[in-house]
Amino acid sequence: MRKSFSEKILEYFRQRRQDALTGRKHPSTSSKMLTEGFYRLRDAMYPWSNRRQNERVRMSDALVTLTEENGRMHAGNLKDISLGGVFVKTRDLLDTGLRLAVDIRGDAGNRLYKNGVVLRHARSGIAMEWTGNSNDVAEFLAYRKNSPNITY
Repeated sequence: MRKSFSEKILEYFRQRRQDALTGRKHPSTSSKMLTEGFYRLRDAMYPWSNRRQNERVRMSDALVTLTEENGRMHAGNLKDISLGGVFVKTRDLLDTGLRLAVDIRGDAGNRLYKNGVVLRHARSGIAMEWTGNSNDVAEFLAYRKNSPNITY
């Protein structure tokens, strides 16, 4: 019986997992590319498994200032933003659960002031969830989308 593309991909990932468990070396392939490919395939096959509730908008040019409750400030760049939260590229490792005031200076000349909580951190930055309603985030994104200076 001939295997479909998705079955071949799943078999490949099962073998990679087995290789990792046994310590066996596998051919060099970008693990980031394989991981992203796996999640795209999973989300296509099982749409209910995608936990993301809001669409992300990539914004790599926007500058971000994060302010802790004690007044300590951190700088970063915006990677992406959605109605539910934001990912900020920063060198500072901030604790999960930390409440921050976020000031985003958009590339269309607009600004967003919003409070958020750090959900998790990665090597390149932090993922935050907004606190309160997302009306001002929606206005920020709409302003950016309608700006004549921005090209997609």
